[in-house]
Amino acid sequence: METALQRVGRLIGSLETLSSQQSFLLAADDFAGVLDLVNRCQPLIDEIARLMMMPGVSRSLEPALQRRAQNFFDSQRSLSEKLTSKKTVVREQLDEIAAVRSRVHRLRGAYGTAYGSRSQNPVALAGQA
Repeated sequence: METALQRVGRLIGSLETLSSQQSFLLAADDFAGVLDLVNRCQPLIDEIARLMMMPGVSRSLEPALQRRAQNFFDSQRSLSEKLTSKKTVVREQLDEIAAVRSRVHRLRGAYGTAYGSRSQNPVALAGQA
């Protein structure tokens, strides 16, 4: 039967695997995939926290396992910072698109259309001349 310490080690290994997958998905701008993996990590983290509350478990963790856990949390912090940065860039791009769209609507209103509400297709316009 698996001990609490062995289970913690196995769960940290699973988190490390998910973390490396998150890095690849983030590099590919697959934000839905990153979010899915973040959601998959949470039950593992909850289980590790539960196990760590058991008597003697936290004091018995080997330094190598502690480093692995710390490395995972550091990678998650880095992932969060990268996501925040990407979110800022996307928000700025959306603001820029909204500004251009607003200018287009203002210009369309100022200049109107060549033939009222008729089609703006150049071929259709040529046939109307």
